[in-house]
Amino acid sequence: MILRRVAGIRANQLPVLRELSLHVVAPMVGHMETKAMATKSKKKSPAVPADVQQLIESPVTMQTLLDGYIEHMEQVGKSPGTTFSYKVELEGAVAEIGADTPLKLVTEDWVRRYFESDRAMKTKHGGLKSKLTVDKSRRVLRLALVWAVGKGWIESAPLPGADAPQVNSAA
Repeated sequence: MILRRVAGIRANQLPVLRELSLHVVAPMVGHMETKAMATKSKKKSPAVPADVQQLIESPVTMQTLLDGYIEHMEQVGKSPGTTFSYKVELEGAVAEIGADTPLKLVTEDWVRRYFESDRAMKTKHGGLKSKLTVDKSRRVLRLALVWAVGKGWIESAPLPGADAPQVNSAA
């Protein structure tokens, strides 16, 4: 019997091979594989570290953050204009950082690079955005990341220096 195997590869996951059907040759693999060969190839793979396994099984990506935060805004009654404007800002951040990037892998450096990127700092025609507009872009991503902490998706918001939430200390 001939098996077909196709690699299910996503940017945020390790390659996963799935058997799709019997009696079919996989054109993208470029060779035929017998059932005996398939059985041999199912050797026990080395253990995957727990943190990597967690990312594979339940990845919360930048796209998940965008979708979840916008849904949250709608549920709490934000106006359609505010929701739309925040969605546009988050789409820019997601496009810059990567929609399939697991949220747990986003670092302060990645956020800083987005804050300093042309997408965040310049208009589509190449001119500099106003300080208010730049501050809004930063604020929207900051609010979404802090919201993700509240959801338990990440332990802390990866915000660079001055953008990190300040802890009030009673002195």
